[in-house]
Amino acid sequence: MDQNISYLFYITIPVIDIILYVVHEEWLWEIIVVSLLILFVVRYVSVMHSQKETLNIIQGDEVLYFTLSDDLLFSVQIGKEQKRNELLREVIEKEIVVMRDIVYRIDFVNFKNDRLQRELNALIKEREE
Repeated sequence: MDQNISYLFYITIPVIDIILYVVHEEWLWEIIVVSLLILFVVRYVSVMHSQKETLNIIQGDEVLYFTLSDDLLFSVQIGKEQKRNELLREVIEKEIVVMRDIVYRIDFVNFKNDRLQRELNALIKEREE
């Protein structure tokens, strides 16, 4: 028990000394403001790091463009013998590891296929859990 008290003594005395010095030098407000700013910056970075976006799939003449917001992620050529739906399933399944971390929903921009869109979104959600 005496040893625990001595460790407590060795820890609290320097902490109390530092607090008294800071209060005496009137640095307390500066330290509080800087600590709050650091806390807000760390919180902002952690929130922005985990933010997911919508993957927009845009069909060109013979190309599918995959974009996050307004940034082109990648594009895929559509072969003459390939169907668009099969190609989309194949690409999403291959890139699911990357998409799981950055995508929360898939949208088709200039074509419509509700069944395929629901299927791909379910695939993203399934892999996420």
